[in-house]
Amino acid sequence: LSAYYSSPFSKIRPILSFSLDAMGDGLCATVSIIKNDEIKRLAVTPFGSSIGDLYAQTTAYLGMTMGEHEYKVMGLAPYSHQRYFEPLLKRLRELIWVKSNLTFGTKYHSHYFYKVLPQLYSYYRFDVISGALQALTEEVVSEWIKLAIKKTGVSDIVCAGGVFMNVKMNQKIMELDEVKNIFIIPSSGDESAAMGAAYFVYANQFSKQK
Repeated sequence: LSAYYSSPFSKIRPILSFSLDAMGDGLCATVSIIKNDEIKRLAVTPFGSSIGDLYAQTTAYLGMTMGEHEYKVMGLAPYSHQRYFEPLLKRLRELIWVKSNLTFGTKYHSHYFYKVLPQLYSYYRFDVISGALQALTEEVVSEWIKLAIKKTGVSDIVCAGGVFMNVKMNQKIMELDEVKNIFIIPSSGDESAAMGAAYFVYANQFSKQK
């Protein structure tokens, strides 16, 4: 709702809404269609299948603060090259994927990725690890968005949540042929839930006064 009401898009036509976090109230990802303030939920992924979890735990593995320094991992990624990180990327693809019902699937509960990461990342340099993780994130989230657009025929999208603070991933999404217009709210914490609630109440009160 925070992304929907903040967006400059007309509210009389359908808008495809995505939320993507490490976790939040038991969920890590949602897909919805919103039109005239009416929400139709299409898909929900529980927090145990989270690409955000994988990114956060990799941040911790690299010796940085989980939930704070993910931007540093994103910044390290370009220092590697695909020919170096492709073998690791192939292994990371086995951990998380997009399902046909617009949810994410994972090999393990994502809270336990930290148990397998030392085995996966052993003998790889920090830049190679960052490059592989960033490539996986861009690949998986782009596939998720393309599939949702294909299923719904709606190409105006709004996005919210911590994973959408990854600006390199956002660039890839903006470049997708399937995406006509995109708005990403630049607020990823709990405050955006309050913003969405305030917008929603105001919109409902305003519509009643007309």
